[in-house]
Amino acid sequence: MQNKITEVVFVIDESGSMYDLTKDTVGGVNKVIDEQKSNAMDDTVYVNLVTFNYKNKIVYDRVKLEDVKPFSTKQYRPNGGTALYDAVCSTIEKISTIHKYIRKEDVPQNTLFVIVTDGMENSSVKYSGRDVKNMIDEKKKAGWEFLFL
Repeated sequence: MQNKITEVVFVIDESGSMYDLTKDTVGGVNKVIDEQKSNAMDDTVYVNLVTFNYKNKIVYDRVKLEDVKPFSTKQYRPNGGTALYDAVCSTIEKISTIHKYIRKEDVPQNTLFVIVTDGMENSSVKYSGRDVKNMIDEKKKAGWEFLFL
C-alpha cells in the first residue's frame, strides 16, 4: 500500500528582476497552495518554500499544508542578483537527502517541485545550467513532477 504523502517544494526567484512581477508571483504561489488544499483530502502534504536572490532563504521547511499561511509581500521582496542554478540544485539536494534518511514509509508518494522565475541567471557559483538539467531529468525519472511558473 502506498502512503498518501505529498511533498510540495517551491523555489521562488526573489531577485531584483522579479520586482515588477511581485503581485503575480505572490498570487501564483498562493494559487498552487490553495489548489493543494482543495485536493489534499486525507493526504498529508508537506510544504517547503525557498526564496532566493544571491542566497537562499527558507520560508517553510516541511510545514504541514494546513499550517501554511498565505504567501505575502512581507515574505517576498525582490532585490539583488539571481543565483537560479544554485537555488534549484541545492534545494533538490536538500529534499533528496531528507527522502533518503527518513523512514521508508514516510517518503512521499508524490513530490511536486515548483520553480517560479523569470529565467535570469547571473550569480550562481556552485552549479551550472547543465547541473540543473541533469538533476531535474534524474528526479523526473524517479517520479518527481516539475512545474515552471
